[in-house]
Order: sequence, then C-alpha cells, then structure tokens
Amino acid sequence: MIRDMEHEDIPVLVELGSAMHQESRYRHLDYDFDKTEKMGHLIVENRQKYFGKVALKDGEYIGMMSAFSMEYFFGHDLLAADLITYIKPEHRGGLLAARLTKMYEKWARDVGCTHVSIATSTGVGTEMMRKFYVRLGFEPWGHSYKKDVRYG
Repeated sequence: MIRDMEHEDIPVLVELGSAMHQESRYRHLDYDFDKTEKMGHLIVENRQKYFGKVALKDGEYIGMMSAFSMEYFFGHDLLAADLITYIKPEHRGGLLAARLTKMYEKWARDVGCTHVSIATSTGVGTEMMRKFYVRLGFEPWGHSYKKDVRYG
C-alpha cells in the first residue's frame, strides 16, 4: 500500500532515512535526526509544495519518496525535484519504485509543474537506476559534479 505521509509516520521514516544514509556514498557525512524530523513535518504540512509518500506491506514500512516544487530562478514556471526515494533492499526490484515515481509525476502535474526532475546520487545501483528512469520516460539532462574542499 502506498499512501500520503502523515505526522505519525515521521519517526519510522527518519530511521529509514538513516538506513539509506548508511548505505549511500554520504555515510561519511553527519545525519541529524532532529533536522530530518523537522523536514518530515514540513512535507506533511505543505502538500502543495511538498510530495511525501510512504509504502507499507503487511504494516511494515518498506519505502518512501519525497519531493518539492519550486520556481526556476529565472522565471515563474515550476520544477518538481525529488528529495529522497528509498526502498528497503529486500523489497527492491518490483514495481514499487515505478508506482512511487508515477505518483510523483501526477502530483507535479497537479500542482502546476512544467518539468519533473529525478536523480540518483547515493552511488547505489546508479546504472540500473539510469536505465529505470529512462524506461519511465525521463531523459538524461546535464551532469552533476562534486568536489570535497575540506582538504585543500
């Protein structure tokens, strides 16, 4: 079952976020449980600007997705951008990610976005996710680069 995220889901979702963080290339960075919880409440309280879904199976939380909408910096058209998509490893490979992504697209249309953006930056299944998003009709758009500047 997939449904809207609610306030009572947030403690479990913060833990799921921590699991994703530990699995990702961001695991060397801090994970602030309080900050993440506050973000969860913001998502629940502003459904026009934020998208938040949870996936459950037999009462167990198995995944989540959240995103936001914003104006392009150069004009007033709206862009939807994902914040997080996470599915527990043992539940990957089915239709859940596609269902969440389609719900995200519908939400973006409903709130007036002209484009939907989705990315994978965790380093987990990067090539598989690229193929998955292309199959869903997304096209590669630009490149992202990152440099650690802490050490010179």
